[in-house]
Amino acid sequence: MLRQFDQHSPQNDHRQLYSILQGGIRQQVLAAGTKLPPTRVLAQALAIARNTVVHVYEQLALEGYVQAGVGRGTYVAAIGPRLVDRSAAPPAASGARTALLSRRGSQLVREATGSTPTVNAAFVHRQFATLRRIDIASNMGQPNE
Repeated sequence: MLRQFDQHSPQNDHRQLYSILQGGIRQQVLAAGTKLPPTRVLAQALAIARNTVVHVYEQLALEGYVQAGVGRGTYVAAIGPRLVDRSAAPPAASGARTALLSRRGSQLVREATGSTPTVNAAFVHRQFATLRRIDIASNMGQPNE
């Protein structure tokens, strides 16, 4: 499966590796419980930066495709039958405000709650306002460019 990785591809290493692993999990080429190679070993085998592999594993873990633990390794998680094949996934509603979650994150919310997640505009506004205040405070006393 990792033979699909092409170092000369116009697609960046992160996206390419993520697509290969996610596809393998969704198509059940990588069965639930399969241990993925350690990040150092995979990075060396593919001749890419270890951080790239670490970030891909973290993204897969956040989306529920794998379970990881420091010192334990990274294992393919059991996924629901609706997620096995892309054609079985429900299409995203056009105009839905779900941009803050990945497709997988949205699916997890839908499965858990039975409803599509929405963005709370007031919450997002408060988060940006807080970040703006932190940025202004961190730049105080520094000359403007």
